Amino acid sequence: MGPRKRENAVSTLCRLVRLSRSWFYGHGAGEAARESRKARRAARDKALLERISHFFKASKGRYGSKRIHRD
Repeated sequence: MGPRKRENAVSTLCRLVRLSRSWFYGHGAGEAARESRKARRAARDKALLERISHFFKASKGRYGSKRIHRD
């Protein structure tokens, strides 16, 4: 709906796809929060992967997921 926002009224577009206008405006506002959560999750995942790789290399590839998780 973004590119056509200029061509048509928001209320008309929302009526066509059966959405409320409040959802339309709320969805756009929530996008920044979703991106922020994705970025934080990616950072946590990267840090966790580094720790897992460290333990795996330190064990010379002998430790599996259960033992790495326990340590």
